[in-house]
Amino acid sequence: MATGFSIRFNREVGLLAVLSLLTAALVIVPAPGRAADPEPDYLAYFEACPEHIIPGADFVDVPSGHTNAGDIDCIAYYGVTNGTAAEEYSPEKPVIREHMALLLVRLARLVGIDVPSAAESPFEDIGDLEEDSREAISQIYQLGITIGATATTYAPARNVTRGEMALFLQRLMDLMVPVADGRIAFGFTPDDVNDNDQDFDVGSPFLDLREVPHAVHEAVTHLYELGVASGVSGFAYAPDADMTRATMAEFMAAILDHSNLRPNGVLVQVAPTEGTDDFEILVMVSVRDDNFAPIEDTAVDWFYTDDPDGGLEADGTCDEAKILGSGDCVWDEDEDDATDLDGNVFQDFDATPGASMSIYAWVGRRDGQRFDQDTADSSTARAKSEREADSLGVQHDVPANAARIDGNGAWIVDLSRRASVEFVIQLLNDDGTRLQREGVPVFVEVDSRQIRVEAEDVTRGRPDPDLVTVGRGARADYAVVTDQEGSATFDLRAPKTDERLDTVTIEADCCMKRVHQIAWSDGESVLVAARPAFEPYQERDGNRIELKVEYDLVDQYGGTLRGTASRYTGRPDTDLYATVSYRLYHAPVLTGGGTYTVTATPDAAGTSSIIITRRSVTADVEIEIPPAYREGYEFLVAIDAQVFSDRDGDDTLDSNEVRYVDSGSIVWVVNNARNEEEFDRIQGHGFTTSPSLNLQEVELYTSSRRFRTFFTLWSYHASHRFQVNGEFVDVETFEKLWEEQVDGIDDLEIPLYSSGFSLIMIR
Repeated sequence: MATGFSIRFNREVGLLAVLSLLTAALVIVPAPGRAADPEPDYLAYFEACPEHIIPGADFVDVPSGHTNAGDIDCIAYYGVTNGTAAEEYSPEKPVIREHMALLLVRLARLVGIDVPSAAESPFEDIGDLEEDSREAISQIYQLGITIGATATTYAPARNVTRGEMALFLQRLMDLMVPVADGRIAFGFTPDDVNDNDQDFDVGSPFLDLREVPHAVHEAVTHLYELGVASGVSGFAYAPDADMTRATMAEFMAAILDHSNLRPNGVLVQVAPTEGTDDFEILVMVSVRDDNFAPIEDTAVDWFYTDDPDGGLEADGTCDEAKILGSGDCVWDEDEDDATDLDGNVFQDFDATPGASMSIYAWVGRRDGQRFDQDTADSSTARAKSEREADSLGVQHDVPANAARIDGNGAWIVDLSRRASVEFVIQLLNDDGTRLQREGVPVFVEVDSRQIRVEAEDVTRGRPDPDLVTVGRGARADYAVVTDQEGSATFDLRAPKTDERLDTVTIEADCCMKRVHQIAWSDGESVLVAARPAFEPYQERDGNRIELKVEYDLVDQYGGTLRGTASRYTGRPDTDLYATVSYRLYHAPVLTGGGTYTVTATPDAAGTSSIIITRRSVTADVEIEIPPAYREGYEFLVAIDAQVFSDRDGDDTLDSNEVRYVDSGSIVWVVNNARNEEEFDRIQGHGFTTSPSLNLQEVELYTSSRRFRTFFTLWSYHASHRFQVNGEFVDVETFEKLWEEQVDGIDDLEIPLYSSGFSLIMIR
């Protein structure tokens, strides 16, 4: 199939993508006096023995749970080893140098090295060996893989040390040609590490290589960078220890990954298998015969999908509507891709952000044959894209009604009652929804300064606290890591004595920083505000409208007033006062399209009786609808309130004595929608008001899972269906996006309604 893709997957990008997957969830902190552990920089892109493809070797002494079971199965599958007996491999036994020669010759042939015929060698201690052993020792000598134990001896019965093994494998790998697409390499050799064109920090974590010969040090380091050599612990290679047959299998299987050797048949692999957003996915399709030899110029069809179920029909055929790119599911030898000289096809494409990609490759038998997973010679690979975080959502547990410096600055926190402020940090997608991503480091910087807070002043009915800097600053840095939900918490500890201003800066590599300020204060609790607690909608009861309006009194910390001082405590026998007044407004009922014309209702205004307690101001509003407006009208009520204190005792309300002002809070008198017949597509309606009122066409009430459209109240539940911008979302996402996107009735659509919502849509 003709794809039109070009290879853009270069060595540096590919390696960094692979390495980022290995280290994304880790925060590495160097130990004192020691550099951070190095990481391999020259890893192979693809595998010679992918999991679930290579059959088990069935050695009775290598259980499936053995650390190197897969490696042993791998080298047995390709014929590098036949085991030590018919059904035994002896994984913990050391490798002797005689057997090592046999294994190296087989490995060399598999990775494409031209192995010479046996010839004379200088070794005088191999004459008693079997012919195949003598030949193998001669061949690795001619290839330069061994130079012998001495100039004239090979020491065939001696165990191979881990240092010697590194030398053998380094020399062998430098003779091989790694897997590549033309001049673009997807496997590497020690020479690549030595050249280090990408300027990587070449090294290994092994601390026991300082006293070994330079050649051994270099060989181990290069093989480590290639992902071939591993240590006996995180910081030890043990170069003088014997090489076990299990570890030998591990090293050799890793070398095969760098080579062009692949299992027989058709195999598709992708690299990397995980990434973020629209990361580039490289596809390798290999075709090999029963002897693992590449099959050149063979047509291969491949296609991919981001359908979560794999894009296949129930009968195993592909769903054309779910196939992406220019792929198809029909065999056409003239148009499908052909394997190169090495029996491979390479392509690349960009992942769909947040989706799991399924990639299929197959070889057909005749032109026009349609793909069927049950009958086609096919292979499947998968790659998963995680969405990259676009922003950080940060919340803290300071009460929402706490006063803030300069209106929107630092939150005032009660130092005498709070030991800490908890910040909850959440990774967010580009659409503002929660992103579940574990292991993302989040960095927190706290700049602190000694201050003094004065919280008694109120301007225009709103708290106006003042802050004065009185001391020097300090700084501290912290790091937290997200959990499986993409969330992390940070506890900001309170100062022990003096008042303090903390500027908390929260950032991650993915996202812009968020800054919050906390002003720790030990000031006395004083009345600074009130908050309305009435329902913003009420049902009409006959010709009367009755509602209760309540204002909770709060101090500068956002909590209930406390303390014994007479100043602003809210006690009715001291100096706290309040007024609550109302006015009724009406609008003619609309039966079709049109505009709601809202005007004041004559003879329907007044004041309410008030009850003042330490915690609240409560007023009962009772309105009798005038006879002329009892039929054919909708209603709303505007509430005005003031909470104040005669601080100077002159029986006059001064501007700085007003503690809270509520001008024109609207209470809608609504009709509850109960069935489909009551639903009205009220798009096209609008408002005119006299006098001017700030009226919202639609409002969402998340606490009661309701929303209002003009004078109609709708109930919804989490089980209903919600759609935003054409995509179905859960109820929490729907509520969040409503706040961001819904300004009026034209932004909303309710196409289905029957005994509860079936579908609510935000356009």
